[in-house]
Amino acid sequence: MLKQVTAPEHVIALALDGKLTGEGIQDYRGILDDKLQQHAQLGVYVDLTRLTDMSANALIEVSTCGPFPRIAKRMPGHGSRPSRLNDTPAQLT
Repeated sequence: MLKQVTAPEHVIALALDGKLTGEGIQDYRGILDDKLQQHAQLGVYVDLTRLTDMSANALIEVSTCGPFPRIAKRMPGHGSRPSRLNDTPAQLT
């Protein structure tokens, strides 16, 4: 199950509990679309500590489109490497 948790408006914060399904991925994409209409840049936080399994449908959803397809399309040059939540650009070593 995918559950949205409290976070600042410019952050998508999710907790995954139990089994992730294709519906969970679609729910996430709906949240992402809503946030992208409100903010030019987003942070993403995902708590995976209680994730136990992933359905075949979820695997197909993620593998065909990726988890962040709309971010990469809307923010050219930012889809290849995520930024940290403190808005400091990631340093390549």
